[in-house]
Amino acid sequence: MSKIVNKNYILLLIGQTISQLGSSMTGFAIVIWAYSSTGQVMASSLLAVCSVVPYLIVSLLGGTVADNMNKKKIMLICDTVAAIGSLVILLCSYMNILELWILCIINIVNGFMNAFQGPASQVAVTLLIDKKDYAKAGGIQSALGAVIGMINPILAAALLGIGGLQFVLGIDLITFLFAFFTLLIFIKIPDKVKEDKKVNVKELRESMKEGLQYIRTQKSILILLVMFSVLEFLGAISFDSMYSPFLLARTGNNKSVVGIVSATAAAGMF
Repeated sequence: MSKIVNKNYILLLIGQTISQLGSSMTGFAIVIWAYSSTGQVMASSLLAVCSVVPYLIVSLLGGTVADNMNKKKIMLICDTVAAIGSLVILLCSYMNILELWILCIINIVNGFMNAFQGPASQVAVTLLIDKKDYAKAGGIQSALGAVIGMINPILAAALLGIGGLQFVLGIDLITFLFAFFTLLIFIKIPDKVKEDKKVNVKELRESMKEGLQYIRTQKSILILLVMFSVLEFLGAISFDSMYSPFLLARTGNNKSVVGIVSATAAAGMF
């Protein structure tokens, strides 16, 4: 059984996994803060909608940009924007001016960035490993995602209890710095698109047209895309955003209970 030994791939995997852990903890902590501050389930649902809807709207554009721009540059830009969002939340929390609408705006921006970050990251992986290892790499990333899902809620709940939202945001920024400089300095992605290539709007438009035309001729793919979009949206505004407030309301805002339930669900994914 062959092993994936590409150093660049391993470094990318480690950096992105650590960064994802920090981002996931922040997302968990923000949902807890939103419900605890407002006492309304609608607050967490609104945050989910603000994140998911922009992602679904510009996903096709995100893939097109990933095809026509340097993948490493896209990932660095998207990570930086997400970190700026976390820094804004940290500063607002420190100055005691954090409001739900601020979080909604940041979630909208992050939703747009995720639409570009995801395709660029996925394509970058295919550029770093052999085609025969694609399925194996997908399995590794899925397993790590589940592990993060198990660790993240319990760790986030513990950190919230120790230092509150600001402490979690500080950890998130540290994980960003680690992933950012690992990608910037140590990882080389053999991208066909040169780093200094400028984005040509006409090329992007033509690439999107080709993608749409292809999808129109592939009914099975079109059905899957529609189903995915509907399920992603419904999941975001229902279970994904409501189970945390549901548990908090029935346990006297016990963050540990939410963490344990979330980790147990992730264990099923693993």
